[in-house]
Amino acid sequence: MSERLHDYDSFQRALGQWVREVNNPDVTRCWRILRGCVTVHAMVDSEGDMAEAFRLAWQDVYEAFAGLSCTFVMEALVQDMLIASGGVGPPLLPVVDDAFNAASVPVQRSKAKVALRVVDGGE
Repeated sequence: MSERLHDYDSFQRALGQWVREVNNPDVTRCWRILRGCVTVHAMVDSEGDMAEAFRLAWQDVYEAFAGLSCTFVMEALVQDMLIASGGVGPPLLPVVDDAFNAASVPVQRSKAKVALRVVDGGE
């Protein structure tokens, strides 16, 4: 496993933004199905902590995109997204990697970067 996904909402929003930008009916349908299945996956695995269950489910989605060990369901859903997104631009995999990298910054580091920008007067 690679980095740990800290902010699954950020990861999901970035992918959703890409889906809206490519504006392809097949991609949009695959995305909606993937999100619904991730929700069910998290509900089944939650053991009372839905936030952690969602984080783990979206981590599994990333690992499927990265070709790492993942559940069979996520692998199939990701393959569906990849097939549907063939020929649309920008390509999906770099978007997934960028979204994961941004969402994998530990919350404390992310807050520290914002504080440093304010202190330095930067953006």
